[in-house]
Amino acid sequence: MKYDILLNAVNLKCPLPILKAKKEISLMPVGGVLLVKTTDPQTKKDFKYLSSLNNVTLLALEEKNENNFCVYYFYLQKHI
Repeated sequence: MKYDILLNAVNLKCPLPILKAKKEISLMPVGGVLLVKTTDPQTKKDFKYLSSLNNVTLLALEEKNENNFCVYYFYLQKHI
């Protein structure tokens, strides 16, 4: 999937991934896609909640095993 900005939040714990993502989204143009890469399992719940409240759509969530760690990839699109 295509994206405009990559936010590497690997090894950051809640609430840092969501706070950093909100800041990046606020700076993006409408229609822009942010890819957030994180290892905190709590972010699955956080990013789904974020997309239900704000001007953000969760386009996709991918889970990959990288070096025996589960890495989450969130594709978030800004709208309005």
